[in-house]
Amino acid sequence: MDEKTQKYSCFTCHTHFELDVATEKSKEKPKCPNCDEIHIEKRCEADPIGGCHCALTVQSGIKYCDVCGKITCPTCGDHDVIGVSRVTGYLSDINGWGASKQQELKDRNRYNIT
Repeated sequence: MDEKTQKYSCFTCHTHFELDVATEKSKEKPKCPNCDEIHIEKRCEADPIGGCHCALTVQSGIKYCDVCGKITCPTCGDHDVIGVSRVTGYLSDINGWGASKQQELKDRNRYNIT
């Protein structure tokens, strides 16, 4: 990726693509080239462009990106993952949590008990 492009992900079809900076700064909202969705998100520079191709399984543990601090796939480092935590007996998507609650999760000490 050169300095004139930015990586994006589409929330609807999960396509990973790049847009040039001129498109990003234009008055029109950038769209997904696959489905024309405008709900897209910038990807971290450390995020691989191909997207996560790991098996769709539940993996224990949470890994965070060293560059942007978002959750990543522990196997390939892709950012297009859903983090789930058990709070008071219920599983919940941590992407819906506020910034302070997400920071609290990052700060927790984790132990392996055998």
